[in-house]
Amino acid sequence: MIALLIATPWPARAAAPRAPMVVPVHLWLAASEDPGADRAWVDRQLEVANDRFADVHVGFRLVGRSTLPASEQDIETATLRDRVGRDRHQPGQILWIAPRSLRDLDGVQVRRGVHWRDRSDRRGDDANRRWVITARGAFDLVLAHELGHFFGLPHSRERLSFMNKAQRSVPMAARRLTARERRRVEARTAAMIRAGTLRTLRDDGAKP
Repeated sequence: MIALLIATPWPARAAAPRAPMVVPVHLWLAASEDPGADRAWVDRQLEVANDRFADVHVGFRLVGRSTLPASEQDIETATLRDRVGRDRHQPGQILWIAPRSLRDLDGVQVRRGVHWRDRSDRRGDDANRRWVITARGAFDLVLAHELGHFFGLPHSRERLSFMNKAQRSVPMAARRLTARERRRVEARTAAMIRAGTLRTLRDDGAKP
């Protein structure tokens, strides 16, 4: 049984989302000895994600923060990727997991982030349980990149896309969604709202 250590809202200090459709995010964060640095990192991840997705009028707001138990601070297996989100997933919210470390399934290669689908959920793409996992301290664009996968985007070869993980000649600050990616995100967002995978804060009676 998963022990809930902290489950209180953590209002982000980052700039408010510049978007009319704001999606709630619940964060499970690995404990550390520097809460101030953790807050700054979370705020920066959300700030960058909100900036990139403003192009499709989608924003993200942290509505809850919890602490991962010691047994889930380091995620190294597919089983743990399933377990860390399965019982925490809430329909309508984006679940964001930020462990101390994240590794490829070979247990060797260090990863910055991953978009993960619950392997026991066989429903269609717009209804199944999934979440994003980013190693605590990952660089600024990692959450935005994994959210791109959450909204149905594959890796890209476009030089200016932040979904292009191989391109190094274009500064990170200059990378955004391409026109094709924007259309795909808009279509997938609408489909997920219809399926109940996402809801907006307007649906909860909150103002974005």
